[in-house]
Amino acid sequence: MERARKTAFHEPIRPSTTLVRIQPPKVHSTAYITGGLRTLYKKISLSKNRKLRQEHEFGAYTDNSGCFVPEEPMPLLASRYRYLEILGKGNSSILLKAEDTFRRDNNLVSIKILHVNYHALGYQEADCIRRLNLADPEDNSRCVRLLNFFTFDDHYCMVFELLNPTPLHHYFRKLHEPQEKLATIRKVAVQLLQVLGFL
Repeated sequence: MERARKTAFHEPIRPSTTLVRIQPPKVHSTAYITGGLRTLYKKISLSKNRKLRQEHEFGAYTDNSGCFVPEEPMPLLASRYRYLEILGKGNSSILLKAEDTFRRDNNLVSIKILHVNYHALGYQEADCIRRLNLADPEDNSRCVRLLNFFTFDDHYCMVFELLNPTPLHHYFRKLHEPQEKLATIRKVAVQLLQVLGFL
């Protein structure tokens, strides 16, 4: 067993075999420092008595089975993201389209909100995607970009770039000639092999 080392400034350093789960912050306060300062100052100057964060009752957007249910009016998620619409639903999560109020251009994002029962899986998924993003700064792997993560009540939330994917069968429906279909299949196969080669 590895002995814990001591430093002059910290508690003993834990062994490298020990895994520690760190909860993500509910609100990224550094976001107020790094972006959206003009908007923030404007809000402060307009009304000093009004709270910047809209308060909501804990669990107001969670149904009895632990699924996230967005309803209007809804507070800003992480005091930053404005809910626009539902993009899709799954067994473990719901995907929302949202507006990043801290960005002026290209401010639409997608937010994957895991249901309460799948909260622990969010840590693993976010960590895997973050590592893929760090290993591929030039975006050769075509892996979605993780922009942020936070918690909302008991839901783990991940913010991604907004993509508009088209299912493959939509492409093939439009093609009637075998030559066209073969060329499209080759193009898709090359992209899949690039992804597999990166992994």
